[in-house]
Amino acid sequence: MLSLYNMRKNVRARLARSAAIFMAANLFAGPAVAGGAGTTAGNFLKIPTAAIPAALGSAYTGAGTVDSILYNPAGIGLVNYNSISFSHNEYIEGLKQEYFAGAMPFEWGRIGAAFSTLSSDDFDAYDEHGSRIGQTSSSHMLFALNYANSYPYFHEDKNTHDRMLLVPDWSKLPDIERYRPQTFRIAYGATIRYIKERLDDASSSSMAADLGVIFVPASHVQLGAALQNIGGKQNFDTETYSLPLTYRFGIATDFLARKRVLILKALGDAVKESDRDLYFNFGLESNIRQMFQLRAGYRTGQDTGNGLTFGAGLCLDRFTEEGYFFRGIRLDYAYIHQGAFGASHRLGFQILFP
Repeated sequence: MLSLYNMRKNVRARLARSAAIFMAANLFAGPAVAGGAGTTAGNFLKIPTAAIPAALGSAYTGAGTVDSILYNPAGIGLVNYNSISFSHNEYIEGLKQEYFAGAMPFEWGRIGAAFSTLSSDDFDAYDEHGSRIGQTSSSHMLFALNYANSYPYFHEDKNTHDRMLLVPDWSKLPDIERYRPQTFRIAYGATIRYIKERLDDASSSSMAADLGVIFVPASHVQLGAALQNIGGKQNFDTETYSLPLTYRFGIATDFLARKRVLILKALGDAVKESDRDLYFNFGLESNIRQMFQLRAGYRTGQDTGNGLTFGAGLCLDRFTEEGYFFRGIRLDYAYIHQGAFGASHRLGFQILFP
C-alpha cells in the first residue's frame, strides 16, 4: 500500500504490518478520495515535527520562521537573522522522531536546511502464513535544502526586527530605526527534498520540490501559498507510487496589547492533499510579557484523535541580555491527542544569533 510499511507483498520475507508502524505511516492520511488512500508514498511527511507549528495545529503556511521550511519555502524569505531549531518527538510506542532546521540571511537572499527522521524500535516480523520469523526495524528520512528571498529586500536589516512582519517578539533583536514607508512585501522560495524510507533491508528514495510565496499586504498580515512534493515518486519493487502532492493556503496575523504586555497571534490554513479531502488547520498563540507563550490548535478531518493540539513556550531571557552572543533562546512543548494510541509529546529548542 502507501509506503514501505504497506508494501507487504514486495518486502523481503513478506513482513506483516505492525499496528504501531501502520499508525505512523497513515496517521494523517485521511479518508480516501481521488486516487484514494494507499496510492501515495512518504506519508510520514504528514506527521508534524517542529514543536511550535505542531502546537498550533500545523497552521503555518503564512508564518515566516526557520520552521517554515516544512510548510512554505517562502517563509525564511522574511527572516532577517540566523536561527536554528531542534525538536524531539516521543511518538506512539516504539517510534521516535528527530528534527533540525537552520536559516541564514545573505546579501543575495536566505538559505535554509532541514533534516528529519522517524525511526522504530525492533518489532516482530512474520511470514505470509503468520509465523514469526524474527525481528526487523524501519526508518524514514527527509532532507530539505531551501532558498528564499523577498521584495523589496533590505540586506542592511540583518539582525533587526521589521515591525511590519510577524517577528519573534521573545528575542532581543532591536527594531529597525531607519524610516521606511509601510509598503507591501512579497517573499518567494523553493525547496529541494530528498526522501528515503527503509523497512528491514528493503529501501526506496525520491527527490521532490516545493514552491511557495508569502504576500504581506499590510502591517502584521501575512498570506501564504505553497505547493509541496512536486514530481516526487518512489519505486517499491516493481511498482511506483507518487508522494502526496499538497496545496497549502494560509493566513497569519497578530494583535498587540498596550506596551506589548500581551501579544495574540492567530493562524489558519486550508490544505488539500492528493489522497484526501480538503481540511483546515487553526492555531492561536498568546505571548505574555514576551516571556511565556501558550498555544492551542485544531485540525479538521482527523481519522484518529480529536484534532486538538496544545503547547507552551518559555524564553530563557537571562541568556540573551547585553553582552551575550545569543539574541534569543527558547524551549517549547507540544501535545497532540492521538485517540486510542494515547498522546504524542514534542520538545523543541530554538536559538537566534547574529
